[in-house]
Amino acid sequence: MKLIIADASLVLCDMPDPMAATRATTALFIEHPALAGCLRLSFLSVWGQAEAASGARRP
Repeated sequence: MKLIIADASLVLCDMPDPMAATRATTALFIEHPALAGCLRLSFLSVWGQAEAASGARRP
């Protein structure tokens, strides 16, 4: 899943299409400040718990 949040109210989400027989995706564009805020907090929570992959170099 790909996710873009812009201007604290715009969400663009690209996900695999479960109905397509191919590797097609479905893109959703939603303008909703509360949803954008919730998804932003979810992302920051997961990002804050992330660990460097083994073998990854630090800048």
